[in-house]
Amino acid sequence: KTGAALLATLSKSFQDMAITTVSGNDDLETATFAMRQGADDYLGKPVPISLLVLPVEKALLRRALVLENRTYRVHLRIW
Repeated sequence: KTGAALLATLSKSFQDMAITTVSGNDDLETATFAMRQGADDYLGKPVPISLLVLPVEKALLRRALVLENRTYRVHLRIW
């Protein structure tokens, strides 16, 4: 599978998963496509490990907030 196909499958099958895409295609068109397919962030190679930490942390925090918000909305409907 291509990276784009894998991204589409992951984002549809695991909607609550945080996804940071790292690709050798470091152009705006590819990055935009990845974000539209569900990636939380897009980084062009080469990426030092130290630069991966912040985008991954941000993606995980964003997903945690979405899940928390979803829980609050469910509780509001119950009340």
